[in-house]
Amino acid sequence: MQATMAEGPASIKSDEDSCILEKRGRPSISIQTKDEPTYNPPHDNERLRRQETKMLFHRATQHIKPGPFYRWIVYLYGERKLWVFFLLHTVATLVIWTHFAMIKFDEQKNGVPDGAPFYWWKRLVPPVEFGSMHAILFQMSLIPLTMCRYSIAALSGSSLGLDRFVPLNRMLRIHIHLGYVMVSIVFGATVLFFTFFGLLCSNGDQAFCDKFTSEIMCTGYAILGCLLIVGGTSYFRNSIPYEVFYIVHHLVFALYLITIAHTIDNVQRNNERNRSQTFQWFSTTILYYVCDRVAMHLNHKYKTRISTFSAIRAGANGSNVGSARKAFQVVGQPSSSRMLILKLPRPQLLHFQPGQYVFLKVPSVDQHWHPFSIASAPSAEELEFYVEVIGPADKTWTGKLWETLVASGRFETAVDQPVKQKTDIPIEIMGPYGTCLAGNMNNKHPWSHGLFIGAGTGIVPVLSMLQQHVRQVIRLSPKMHLQNLHQMRHHRLSYELAAEEKKGSMASKAVRSCWKKNQAPPHSEGSKETSFHDENLSPLTKDDKLRHSIQQNLVQQDDDDSSTSAVDGQRDNGRADRSRKRSAWQLKEAASRATQSLYGVIAMGCLTTFGVALLSLTISWNTLKVDISDGMVTILKTFTVLFQVAFAFVALFVWDTKTSMFLALLDLSACLVAVPSDFYWFGVYDDHGTLRAPEILTICLLTGFQIARLWERSVGPRHVTWQQAAEDSRSTSMECLKVVWVCRSAPLISEILPDLDEMWQGILREWKLEDALKVVQITVYCTDKDDGAWMRLEEELSKSSLLYQHGFVRFGRPNFGEIIQSHSVDLVSQNIRSSNTLVAFCGSPMLAKKIHSLKVSNDMVMAMTGHKKHQSTFVSESYGGVRQKNSPVRRSNSYWASRSVNETLVLGGERGGDEVDEGSSPVATSFLTDHEDDYPTPKEGGESTV
Repeated sequence: MQATMAEGPASIKSDEDSCILEKRGRPSISIQTKDEPTYNPPHDNERLRRQETKMLFHRATQHIKPGPFYRWIVYLYGERKLWVFFLLHTVATLVIWTHFAMIKFDEQKNGVPDGAPFYWWKRLVPPVEFGSMHAILFQMSLIPLTMCRYSIAALSGSSLGLDRFVPLNRMLRIHIHLGYVMVSIVFGATVLFFTFFGLLCSNGDQAFCDKFTSEIMCTGYAILGCLLIVGGTSYFRNSIPYEVFYIVHHLVFALYLITIAHTIDNVQRNNERNRSQTFQWFSTTILYYVCDRVAMHLNHKYKTRISTFSAIRAGANGSNVGSARKAFQVVGQPSSSRMLILKLPRPQLLHFQPGQYVFLKVPSVDQHWHPFSIASAPSAEELEFYVEVIGPADKTWTGKLWETLVASGRFETAVDQPVKQKTDIPIEIMGPYGTCLAGNMNNKHPWSHGLFIGAGTGIVPVLSMLQQHVRQVIRLSPKMHLQNLHQMRHHRLSYELAAEEKKGSMASKAVRSCWKKNQAPPHSEGSKETSFHDENLSPLTKDDKLRHSIQQNLVQQDDDDSSTSAVDGQRDNGRADRSRKRSAWQLKEAASRATQSLYGVIAMGCLTTFGVALLSLTISWNTLKVDISDGMVTILKTFTVLFQVAFAFVALFVWDTKTSMFLALLDLSACLVAVPSDFYWFGVYDDHGTLRAPEILTICLLTGFQIARLWERSVGPRHVTWQQAAEDSRSTSMECLKVVWVCRSAPLISEILPDLDEMWQGILREWKLEDALKVVQITVYCTDKDDGAWMRLEEELSKSSLLYQHGFVRFGRPNFGEIIQSHSVDLVSQNIRSSNTLVAFCGSPMLAKKIHSLKVSNDMVMAMTGHKKHQSTFVSESYGGVRQKNSPVRRSNSYWASRSVNETLVLGGERGGDEVDEGSSPVATSFLTDHEDDYPTPKEGGESTV
């Protein structure tokens, strides 16, 4: 039955009209859409622009040389928030180590007489050990903060926007980094310690021999043992059962207690010596972590019941046992290839965003919590979870859950079963946690476009985002929506053109104001305003002129080639060669400028680290209880001048001031204040040798502001102008969401594709196909290695899938570079002048790294060809591991993007040739978040699920 469409801005449908998204089961394709279900090709002018753009991108790509150094630079640029944080952490650790090592070195200077046996061993080893101990305590103070899921989720969803500058979505990666740093320092210090004490004991010094059995040494042995066990099980967490890893990791809490007892030994209790107490370092963060955990259990726990479930099993005999869909037979699949799809009523107080996860506990199975991504839309009445079942019931939690739900045995003997099975099993939920897949959804300036790529069961978090977008689309009037979309694009273009006039650094603006006061502005207020119906008539910017110049040279080159080839035997290629050289030179210069922008961002991150090192050393050396040398004072003076000059250079000559003149004026004020301040501080150094408390405070304020500005400009978003324009135009949703799903399992596609078909049909009931492709695109790639499996899938889909009939289900490996570039070509060929695309990937870490590199290369091509106004951001929610060829299936809980780790095995192995692991990992996941009950945990994301 054809739905009627109301005209006008009030044509918003109720939630009842969107109920099709809540239904499961095989959808029917016998519906009446607004037009025939055939795709109409684009108009001739759009096709011509697309061909010209593809040719231009192809020529530009030839000037990018993806060597090892380029790949390294691309990685640093893409992961700048994370590696800048790691650099800052490394600097802080080294400064703390140096601070306490210098204190101990001064003590040893007075305690070890000249000429004593092993003089330099006794002078140097204790300072190294003392500094290492405090560096370890620093790691222990930070680790609890990375486990505060309640606080991280609250901060990522707040209006403060901290996720734009702090890698909140990568806390798992940071947690792992801190743990390995701590274990490495402990291991190195232990080797040095036993070497030193053993050397002195073997030389006949009984005092050192007795220390091997002292109370503080016994607690030290316990600390070392706990760290080795925890570190070892963490390193081999892909090879051991999750339950073993989970239980062993609880030793970390015993580690904290033993560390407190370590310095309260008999020497400290008898007042024989005043030891530096360890609890002073991490007691505050441990208390905060406890409060966070209590808040989780008090505010985020809900009780509900599993209302329905679907069970699918591709048996070894070729039967799909108990499938929620039509029986899909796959020969050769392992008997353990099983999946559960759980549906349960959503608690009224549970509000989540696409990409977040919750912890589930089924009391009838066990009392452990297990994290799973939510596959349903945030506005859905039911929560949906995809659980990959791994292993027998007596060994894995998913196996026990399978046996609990289908223990009746009916599924083991028959194929044709009801599509759904009702149940009433109690289940508990705790969450949501993690960060949103599309960033902070409370932002007033969302993305204009989305390109979401899911590999294997990485489609689960993408489904949540897709359902939310489809719900918004089907409640809109197509005619009014497209008109409003065109108006918003024109408004954003006008805003950015106006902002283009204010573009430039503070120094360039000062020069222009001095020498061009009488020059009329390029676009006066009385000039005729361009109609939004023809954006080609808008004034040309510098990027537009570059793009048009390169295109003209390429067209001239092609014309010359074709004309000279028609001459009888006489080919004068002079003009063609000149056009070719001219276009090649322009592209080469554009490639150089695009690469330099990457270097500039990385250099700014290094300058941020340099500022933190300077500030840390200034505080450390001026608060030491020992006198600092003249050489140390000279180092502080030199570094201060270098940092102030570097900051003044980038603030006055590099940074664009079009987004915030107020901050630019604050930068100028900081540069002016720094000059007399440096003279004053250097005078205090000359008079007193060190700075006093007021001087240290002023240095912290001034240098801290400069560091904060450098951090914000180096790791912050690169599309501030577009965001301001989108906020001003009241843009509230994505213009177009493209979903690409790559899966190696034909049974999994057969199970999930009906849901995608259902959403696609819901859109076509109200939208013409040509218009629907402007707001939603869904493409599925089946890469199953079993020829019989995908042939049967193709036969099944040809009868029931509308997506397949429209050509959006394909068999073979995708070219991700072409997918990303095709999206950019679409933007340019549709004459969209500015955009802000979110490229999100959910899948294996290796594939995430490759797609990230391809995305950055595409950004460089866009910049080279004069399309800088098309910005994009990459978000990775990578999980799972890469299984080597012919290696046995293993459990994987590694999480590259610090987001989620999955508890189940990887579907399929790595193929030969040029194929990259497509990350088909199971949905049941374990998340490596904290030292407590959920190591492993989702998200780093968002840099992070299923």
